[in-house]
Formats: sequence, C-alpha cells, structure tokens
Amino acid sequence: MLGYNEICEMQMGGHWTVVWNEEQKIPYAYFGDQWVGYDNPLSVAVKANFAKEQNLGGLMIWSIETDDFRGMCGAKYPILSTINSNL
Repeated sequence: MLGYNEICEMQMGGHWTVVWNEEQKIPYAYFGDQWVGYDNPLSVAVKANFAKEQNLGGLMIWSIETDDFRGMCGAKYPILSTINSNL
C-alpha cells in the first residue's frame, strides 16, 4: 500500500502516466507493469462536496502520515487541506 506522499514523489520523476477516471472521479497512474489507484486533492474535493451535499457528518482520513506532510509535491498536507476547505 502506498500513501499519497509516496505516489506524488514517484510521479515527480516524470515516468508515470497519470489518468483521470471521469466515471469514478479518481486518478490512477501507471509505469510499465505497475499500476496504482489513489486519491488526490481533486478526488478528495469531489468526495468532500458529495458529503456536504448529502448532509453527511464529514470525511475520514485513513492515515494522516500518508498525506504529503513534507510538501515535497507542493503545499504541505494537500489532502487534509482540501477536505478542510471543502467542508
């Protein structure tokens, strides 16, 4: 299992192809025979907006240390920040 922090760092090398699955509203990436599906800030925003529209109590993050806590791919904590700004 890979965290968002690991996935975004792998993609920085430029070898991974990232695809947005419009039906499921999530990204996936592949490089050779490797494939990974994951959440990114855009997919989390979609989920947060859905939770808000449905009057749900909020969202859960499985493991906060798998967010980009060091800011290697941009701002620190992009997943948590996206949830906070969309709820």
